Amino acid sequence: MVQPSQVLSHTFSIVNKPVVVKQIPSVTNTLCSRVAPVKIDIGRDSILCANAPLALRDRSGTALASYIWSTGDTTATIAVTQPGKYWLRATTSCNGQTLSDTVTVTRINFPKPALTQDTALCQNSEVLINATLPGAVYRWQDGSTNAIFRATKPGTYEVDVTYQTCPQRFSVKIGDYENLLLPNIFTPNNDSRNDTFRPMQMCGIASGTLKIYNRWGQLLYETSDIGKGWNGRVNGGKSADGVYFYLVEYRDFNGQLKRKKGWVELVGG
Repeated sequence: MVQPSQVLSHTFSIVNKPVVVKQIPSVTNTLCSRVAPVKIDIGRDSILCANAPLALRDRSGTALASYIWSTGDTTATIAVTQPGKYWLRATTSCNGQTLSDTVTVTRINFPKPALTQDTALCQNSEVLINATLPGAVYRWQDGSTNAIFRATKPGTYEVDVTYQTCPQRFSVKIGDYENLLLPNIFTPNNDSRNDTFRPMQMCGIASGTLKIYNRWGQLLYETSDIGKGWNGRVNGGKSADGVYFYLVEYRDFNGQLKRKKGWVELVGG
């Protein structure tokens, strides 16, 4: 056992031997030498959509130091607006390899769907708006995705059509058409032809009343169903031949109160 007062000592000697120092290669050169031959990829042949420039760039992920496009641009990305062939020659960051790729850009002629001409709705009717194109995808203003849309109210209807990857918006206006056309003669003789005095055309009318008066201004008949009309009878009895006067009061689809008055001749009652 060594006592605290004791001092221990050792003698060490270093043996000199030659040391071989190896050259460590450049990290960059080592990595580049181990990289397999690379390619650049500016995409497959593409479609150019109307009013939408097409962006071309390398998609391979290769580290590139410089770019030269067929357009003369030297940026990583270019935007083309014309059909044709485009190429890129690029130099890699490793070893300075020169790589190239070519793509063909084609412009499509976007066909216009049939839709419908700007038109108007008649009462209790609908308009079919047909946007059908072969292979297209549709999205209407209400989120529906059918090719054909049923319009039941006045307004502007829009559809986004995607055709061969190109989107385009189309619209058609459906108006609030108002028309009330009444005959000036009817023959209530039960021959099933022109037996009733009622509108020949009625569009854009939400509700209303039809009143029939004689020549002295007496109210003979009234109905809240304008389309039902008058069969020429008063209190179940036939009316005499002659001229009668009508008054139609109605509200259009905008809620505005309107009136139409005139005369009608009853023949063969």
